[in-house]
Amino acid sequence: MKILLINPPVFHAKEVRIKSRLFTTEKYMNVFGEPIGLMYLASYLQANGHEVQIVDVSNDKIWNNLPDIIRKSGEDLIGISSMTTGIIEALETAQICKEELNVPVVFGGAHASGTPETLTKHPAVDISVIGEGEQTFVELLSTIEQGTSLKEVDGICFKHNGSIVRTAPRQLIGDLDSIPWPARDLVDMKNYYMDISSHRGIWPAYTVFASRGCPFNCSFCTSNIWGRRWRKRDPKKVVDEIEAVYEQFRRPGIKFGDFVFNVDKNWVKQICNEILSRGLDIKWSAKTSIHGVTPELLDLMNRSGCVLLKYGGESADQEILSLLNKKQTNDEVENAIKWTREADISPHLYFLVGVPQETEESKKRTFEFAKRLFHKYDAKIKFSTLYVFPGTEIEEMAGLKGYDYYTPLPEIESTSRAPLYSVVTGMYSENEINRIRERYEKYFAIRSAWRYVRRNPFSLRSWKYIFRNL
Repeated sequence: MKILLINPPVFHAKEVRIKSRLFTTEKYMNVFGEPIGLMYLASYLQANGHEVQIVDVSNDKIWNNLPDIIRKSGEDLIGISSMTTGIIEALETAQICKEELNVPVVFGGAHASGTPETLTKHPAVDISVIGEGEQTFVELLSTIEQGTSLKEVDGICFKHNGSIVRTAPRQLIGDLDSIPWPARDLVDMKNYYMDISSHRGIWPAYTVFASRGCPFNCSFCTSNIWGRRWRKRDPKKVVDEIEAVYEQFRRPGIKFGDFVFNVDKNWVKQICNEILSRGLDIKWSAKTSIHGVTPELLDLMNRSGCVLLKYGGESADQEILSLLNKKQTNDEVENAIKWTREADISPHLYFLVGVPQETEESKKRTFEFAKRLFHKYDAKIKFSTLYVFPGTEIEEMAGLKGYDYYTPLPEIESTSRAPLYSVVTGMYSENEINRIRERYEKYFAIRSAWRYVRRNPFSLRSWKYIFRNL
């Protein structure tokens, strides 16, 4: 079959206004990077005999031409990736597809997996794929070609005689190395710019996945939608892909996109040693758990090119951490940050505002803790507002179970993004919670930018860094 895969726009997140003391300008950014999920799906479909195109609606020009693109493609089926933050645009994309081609429209991704029944009720959606899509999609296409019952395909929701049918759960893919590398040839990789930014420099980067799943159970995170069983690739094959990506695109940075990279310390060591044994001159970053780092492991990671590690701090209040299912203490967080910086790796630490049972005291405690780690260990600090995503415990706590996520909520002023927990539950107005977050962010952004420039005053990258952060 001929398949068109569409990565819909998320316009509210793509236009980034950069302000500095020296100038103000407008810059367009694709902040989500290359559509790696669709690229994995495409390569798997190709390996199973299907013709695939990918359209990444990454700017207004493509969006305005989308009806013509769809109509001229003449595909047999259209797949659309869905994120909650862009579900309105995704459904608008689906509606355009229905108007231009009378073919099945299939949704996949985090949003479709988190609320498949509700999403499939939408008139522009025929089928929703739940969880990992590669095997499910191939089986779905085979069923459609043969004209047999969709009820036999595990891991989907579909319309049938005026009702929504959800089939049995799909088993997770055990052998990740059975999935071909992402089909990077189906998109123009030059259109995607991401970088790794640490105290040691800035490196253009692409994404590689070495594992899937997450064994942890944070109440706000969509990783649980994909299953808690963590699965890993062969370290040598991971580094094979890294080497191939570097040789093809000549970008020295690799961002591991894994939910959590350091579940298995011995496996991490194997990847690091493989990089070292091949003499690869790369820099890399990953999202990590504070429970899986030691000074010895961090030293090896540094020697293999690791320059940045991201940690989830979330809050400095133990009661709030318990509500978020974060089984960590402030001492454990501080030790991980300390060891990371001593290994000459930049630690990035992420906190949340607008969380359940937040008080003025807990906010102050978290902000002061963040300031301590910033000044003492040179940690980069990021504050984010807590969003509600379908399929998470936070969704139930916010009273939004069953919400369709595209019907406007009276409390939410902005459009085309997930609801804010603190706004839905009446803790703050949207303007109030955004002011709190922006105040925290400004404190750290200004100091981070000038700190970086003081270290590298004659580097062009230094000034690019400060313009981006002020």
